[in-house]
Amino acid sequence: MFIPPLPTGPDHAHAAATRDRIICVCEALGLPIAKFEGPSSRLVFLGTGIDTDSMRVFVPEQRLAFVLGLLRDWRTKRSAKVRDILSLAGQLSFLTRVVRWGSPHIAQLFALGHAGRSLGAHVTLPQSLGISLQWWIDALTASPWSSLLAFVPFVHTAVVETDASKDGIGAFCPTSSHWFSHRLTGAELASAIKVAPWANWNSGRSRWL
Repeated sequence: MFIPPLPTGPDHAHAAATRDRIICVCEALGLPIAKFEGPSSRLVFLGTGIDTDSMRVFVPEQRLAFVLGLLRDWRTKRSAKVRDILSLAGQLSFLTRVVRWGSPHIAQLFALGHAGRSLGAHVTLPQSLGISLQWWIDALTASPWSSLLAFVPFVHTAVVETDASKDGIGAFCPTSSHWFSHRLTGAELASAIKVAPWANWNSGRSRWL
């Protein structure tokens, strides 16, 4: 059970009394509760920490230490099996509920794992993968938490349509008829290929996996 923060602090006595009433009602209905934690304003639920005092979700310490160790180990790898690559991608994908900007930094792992190879096949890891792995290490070390406000439903205030190609980028706002376009320079294109070599840069439209 979670207790919302109050001006004078969490009312643990009231929460405990409410918990006991819930347990009694459920037992009377023949629905005994097997697990009941708290009352507390901070606990781990389904692998994700929730703190209603600071209004944050966070990566639990044990999982954080495990994933950081895993990432540092992978930074030294030169090859790996497909099943291990997908396992790492799954670990990081789970953490994106806390590390909100993490999804783009696991795209290359999924691309390597879904390239039509068998799960037992060995794959040579490109040097560029180290950039994404280091991003995760830096992000988890700096702030392994996210504000609960990040989960508030987003209200659209404007609609912007975008597109990208091997030649440039552009965007158009239908409501105001404003638009912009930019042709990529050779240096910009070379930089993009260096950061995301797994993208399909040779097609008419960039394909981000």
